[in-house]
Amino acid sequence: MRKGVTPSRAVFSDLKLKIKKLTSKFASRSKQDAISKIDDFISKIGNYRKQEIGTLAHVSLAEIFIRSIVDRGYKAFYEILSRSFNLGIEDGYRVDSIISRTQGFRTYFEAKKRLDSLRSDPNVFIPTFDSKIKYITIDYTMSTDLEFIKGKLDKGYYGKDTHLLIVLYNKDRASLARSWDRQIQSFITDYPGHVNVITIEDLSKFLDLDKASNEELNDFMYNKMLALSGYEDNFNNLKNQRDSKLISLHQMKVTQYWFDKYIGSR
Repeated sequence: MRKGVTPSRAVFSDLKLKIKKLTSKFASRSKQDAISKIDDFISKIGNYRKQEIGTLAHVSLAEIFIRSIVDRGYKAFYEILSRSFNLGIEDGYRVDSIISRTQGFRTYFEAKKRLDSLRSDPNVFIPTFDSKIKYITIDYTMSTDLEFIKGKLDKGYYGKDTHLLIVLYNKDRASLARSWDRQIQSFITDYPGHVNVITIEDLSKFLDLDKASNEELNDFMYNKMLALSGYEDNFNNLKNQRDSKLISLHQMKVTQYWFDKYIGSR
């Protein structure tokens, strides 16, 4: 077994190899059925692991970007119920992060000179926010399924005064984000222009991550890539990072309780 590889995946891959080497006394049909079942199980292991990584990722990514905002004296919050900021939403959907777009936030992060400089780079996309927007919501995903992305439009994450940023951190994000951003506009019937699809790199530029935070983000992306490939050590690194980030989020006072206290549930 290779060092650092998820044991279950390696064990079943080894079993598959042994079955392939069985002699002809082993019925070929039964042999193929066994290999097919193993292939199906291995694929499910990958899907389960991807879901686990996604759950870990939301905590770590939210903490990195929220800290960049809070450390500068502005308000941002973690896993907030959409019914707290969007009237008419009854379901218990929680958006990964929400930013209070105060005048102070706009003065710093949305200064014209700063945004003009960022937008001069053709590889960077910074959305334009309507003057009525009070909240910027952020939802992270590594999905490569546009239908899944469209499902986020039904969760109350955007509205009259709320702008949603769907942030891709999958391996194909650079090519998908621009295309999906154009396509998703056609599915928005209410409040057009209040949703954008961007990459994790776009967000890091917009929210002005410092050197240390960028290094954290790069470490996360590296561990995520290897964990998806089955490396257990890197998956454990993600779990450890998640645990420390949860503590940090509570220390920063950015949970639902503090959103209701500072902002006030609608």
